[in-house]
Amino acid sequence: MFMTISVSDTGSNTEENIERAVRALGRSKPRLAVFEAVYFHKKRTKTVQEIADKTGLDRKIVLTHGKYLVESGLAEQTKAKDDTAYRTLSFYQHHKQRILRLVADPKKLEKLPTKRRPELSKPTSFVRATKVRKSSSKAPKKMLRVAYLVTNPQPAATLNTLQEAKQVTKAIEASSFASKIELRPFLAPSFDDLIDALNRFKPHMVHFSGHGGDKTLLFDNENIGETGGTVLDFDTVAELLDAVDFKPRGLILMACDTVEGADKFLETTDFVIAMADSIDDDAASEFSVRFYKSISSGVALETAVKQGKLSIKSKGYTDSDLPTLISSTGSVRTKPLVS
Repeated sequence: MFMTISVSDTGSNTEENIERAVRALGRSKPRLAVFEAVYFHKKRTKTVQEIADKTGLDRKIVLTHGKYLVESGLAEQTKAKDDTAYRTLSFYQHHKQRILRLVADPKKLEKLPTKRRPELSKPTSFVRATKVRKSSSKAPKKMLRVAYLVTNPQPAATLNTLQEAKQVTKAIEASSFASKIELRPFLAPSFDDLIDALNRFKPHMVHFSGHGGDKTLLFDNENIGETGGTVLDFDTVAELLDAVDFKPRGLILMACDTVEGADKFLETTDFVIAMADSIDDDAASEFSVRFYKSISSGVALETAVKQGKLSIKSKGYTDSDLPTLISSTGSVRTKPLVS
């Protein structure tokens, strides 16, 4: 029987869990339809009747394949509206699109780098990408440049983004590797400003601090005095990250509801840190300050994320489970960004 790795271990076994999910779904169209219906949109719990209505499948078929998903560790069974229901698991919600792509093209599954296939993970993942970046970068070795985008085009929804940037800068300046990190704030950036920042500053990491949701980010307007901002979808931002000579290694989306669809950015970057739901402004600042303190102390990426989440929790906020690290390979998580 297929069994998923425990939630506490999914970070270090991302590829293994994805492979197990793909193999569990197999070529069964009804099973795949039930899986897609369970993980459709943001609503975490779907009843059997809701799934039957969406897929057009008979209730008995939905129950059969729903039971299989639960036994395979791909969903949780619960009750809702006096009906059997299935609840999503955050790991598979985050990696849903990647799983579905591999189900559609199972040949790619054999190239998925896992701990059981270490000889494949080198040529297909980070080694080749590192060579490309090395040839395109003229920066000193082990230097980390961060483009810190501070946006807030909606006066009615004020964020403390500028104050957050100041606190992060102070945290880095007091760190062990302050000389190896250059953080440059970009205030009220428009999309055109982001293009200029990528071309001129050539950041290794792009940090977006502002508003988001529904696979979009809110940038500032081109003209002074205009409010409301410019909404850009993830596809457009991803295309831009791929349309520069020096491609950033990482992207941090410190904005509400940015996890869904964030795996799109892994086509260009090594990792993304995004929020699984709406996050409190102060909680977001707590995470950012602690994350950069940790990064600039030489700890591994995943460790810095965990410490940032603990900082949120220690201050009494309930948002500590929202920051989510998504990476192209497991090895990205275990390495420091500066040393």
